[in-house]
Amino acid sequence: MVEIAKIPKQIQEERFIKVIKNEKNPKEKKWQVDKNYTKEDKILLLHDGNVGMLTGYGVIVFDADTKRMNELAQKLPKTLVIQTSMSKKEPGYRKRHYYFKSDMTKKMILKDNGEHLGEIQARGQFVVIPPSKHPDGLFYEVAEDRAIAELSEADLRKVVSPFLTSGAGKAIDITEITKGANKGNRNDSAFRLATFHRKGGADKQEAYNLLSGWNGKNNPPLGEDEIKDIVDSAYSTEKPYRVSFEQNPKTGISEEVGSNTNTSTTSTTSTTLYVWGACFDDKKLIIEQISSYYFIYNYNGRLGLAQVKPYDILDDILRDYLMIHTFLLVYL
Repeated sequence: MVEIAKIPKQIQEERFIKVIKNEKNPKEKKWQVDKNYTKEDKILLLHDGNVGMLTGYGVIVFDADTKRMNELAQKLPKTLVIQTSMSKKEPGYRKRHYYFKSDMTKKMILKDNGEHLGEIQARGQFVVIPPSKHPDGLFYEVAEDRAIAELSEADLRKVVSPFLTSGAGKAIDITEITKGANKGNRNDSAFRLATFHRKGGADKQEAYNLLSGWNGKNNPPLGEDEIKDIVDSAYSTEKPYRVSFEQNPKTGISEEVGSNTNTSTTSTTSTTLYVWGACFDDKKLIIEQISSYYFIYNYNGRLGLAQVKPYDILDDILRDYLMIHTFLLVYL
């Protein structure tokens, strides 16, 4: 017999399915179509086994299978949390389900370089709920008893985007990202660029300055708060996210990969060039970023990646201005 009173009150108005006793598999076929029930339905009440809740009809569930995903979930609004089974890969960690009211309908799978980290269950899916018993012997139970928070799909994607796009392990061409991004790709591109900077040695403030400058190329630009949130996310873990790049973030781009504009002041056949800081239009930006190992720049309409190098042969004015640095420029 299903004890409705033991189903969390926050989800009692959802639709439920019958799940095999002490298992996670549906007991009936066509549970997405018509074999799902309200809490008052006698078919459900007489069921001797576990219970599942349909997702994607106003409520989605962030299935945090790993500690990394649990940490990521902490960045989302506080909400109802159900603890499930113990992780076999991470001893001591008990998996969690985070419930949200959302307009999202399509399931998301979260990966990092092919490693499965978790899922966000939506339309056509279900999650097992209290008072069910997991195959490992533990009962599903409330870990954080809160009202279910509202979360739009757009806001959710801002947080989980690196794990939606890097799962295949394909190396990313950073030169394409430096050209700017259109609506729909801006958040993903910003996160990748921030990760590239972090892997190259830039601190969080430097990465924020760099992305703020790059943001002007986007159509339309992201809000400054969004840029800050993305940079914070890229720097939130102990180590950089495992996103692969075609270019080495530590050394920049080693060969010329083309230019989208012509210039009369530089050679299009040369891959590197030493220039003084006076060549740049935005001198303030250089001063703010001078301690960075490298940064993306725009000189005479040409994008490039600059690597800071100590250099002693400077006249007095430029030495004072550039704090005894010049820049190795690699044109794109």
